[in-house]
Amino acid sequence: MLHPFLFSVINGAPNSFSENPGMNMLLVYAAGMPLVILSSLWWWRIVVELDKHRMIAGELAVAQERLRFAADLHDIQGHHLQVIALKSELAERLLSANPDAAREHIHETRLIAKQALEETRSLVSGYRETVLENELENAREVLSAAGAHCELTLDTLPSSPALRTALAMTVREATTNILRHSDATHASIIWARTSDGATLTISNNGISGQAASQPSAGNGLTGLRERLEALQGTLNVTVNAERFELQAAIPSKGTIA
Repeated sequence: MLHPFLFSVINGAPNSFSENPGMNMLLVYAAGMPLVILSSLWWWRIVVELDKHRMIAGELAVAQERLRFAADLHDIQGHHLQVIALKSELAERLLSANPDAAREHIHETRLIAKQALEETRSLVSGYRETVLENELENAREVLSAAGAHCELTLDTLPSSPALRTALAMTVREATTNILRHSDATHASIIWARTSDGATLTISNNGISGQAASQPSAGNGLTGLRERLEALQGTLNVTVNAERFELQAAIPSKGTIA
């Protein structure tokens, strides 16, 4: 195909391609073939890269879901096991002096264990819902049973499901920490609306030396901080020699309603 073109140039003969439509089409096809091949290779490379990115995105999604599941499982099992241990200890102490009260604590322990099992099954099924009002009342009851006078002060609770779940988990984790790391005789849970949002403040006395030296340690608080940050909120922990305070601050734009 190239030879006739060179012959016509060297000998000054007229180019016959214009008189042969088939040859003209073949010439255009031959000239465009390298471009077609290069563009096909370029698109193939893009498809391969997109497929790699989709695989990486899928692996990250699985990892994030595993972390979420682990955090939720920690919240459920850690809280309930701590309450079960407390109720069992109280029942053991009262077994000789007050068998009826000990029997009541044993009954409550069985109910709590059953609730923990049901919530774990619900978590595995993906249908678990944490009720904020229940968590607040449970916190007061459990802390009172542990010997800590608990004051519960509440403004109007939010209606956002995501915020209610985050606050319920905050109450549960804080209650677990109070039972585990303190000998509190007084605790308070305050949900207060402010001009620029709202705050949930949970505090107690009687903290242990280990809790005072590591105020922000633990996977529970890390998970809570991540939950609140997703709602544009913050989690602050303050510890001194006599008092522990956990405050979750939610701005007005953090889906408060």
